[in-house]
Amino acid sequence: PKEYAGLSIKCDDVIKDNYIKRVKPAKNTKKVNKTVSFDNVDFTINKIEYAENETRIYTTSTNNNTKDAGVDTYSSTITDNDGIDYYPELPPVQAYESYGVKDLPRISPGKTHKEIIRIPYKLDKDKSYKMSTYIMIYDSSDIEKVEIAF
Repeated sequence: PKEYAGLSIKCDDVIKDNYIKRVKPAKNTKKVNKTVSFDNVDFTINKIEYAENETRIYTTSTNNNTKDAGVDTYSSTITDNDGIDYYPELPPVQAYESYGVKDLPRISPGKTHKEIIRIPYKLDKDKSYKMSTYIMIYDSSDIEKVEIAF
């Protein structure tokens, strides 16, 4: 067995599994397919999965600009029709390191970035929500807050 930071794991079998299917399966799914754009960068919410104790937002960002771009999904806000705000869970690396615009995935011109945003709350599938996030163009001062209702 390999040892990491004093931890040793020994087993006979390793079974690869899927977190979403095994631990947090969706109880309901809502197709959204809504897009907002800024400076030739498209941000799309494809679908929402409502699980027992969390909600997942499946997104696609496509960069049709001539410069690298980023979508700051981890500083997004999801607001329900009662005005209550919900925030995404930070991925483990960003939870331990300082988070800033320089840490966003860089989307090269002509490329697409797919992402699953985890909200550590069970949102009500029957309510209306809007997601606010930021699209930025690298090597410029272009940044814009965008919103999508779902």
